[in-house]
Amino acid sequence: MKPGRFLRRMPARGAPVILQAVPLVIVQPEIPRHLRQQAMRAEFHALFTVHIDGSADVSAVKSTGNSELDDLALQAARQWRFHPATRNGQFVESYLRLQIEFKVV
Repeated sequence: MKPGRFLRRMPARGAPVILQAVPLVIVQPEIPRHLRQQAMRAEFHALFTVHIDGSADVSAVKSTGNSELDDLALQAARQWRFHPATRNGQFVESYLRLQIEFKVV
């Protein structure tokens, strides 16, 4: 292994410095009682369009296979708030693909 292989490189002079949006408020969906009767695990994948004010529009990318869980995930995800992404210190709109996991053991 070469020394310094894992060191991060500094951006080239004049290259934009971009920081990704970060979730600040994460609302977890509540699994209804009738769906907690047996063990399950499901993942819902969402695409967040994060605006410069920290709010976000959310759309489904991958379903859990259960429309009720999908609706719960979307309802919860619409309440999330973010620290917006920045480019050269200025807030910019960005996109994040995140997952919400449902798990009953």
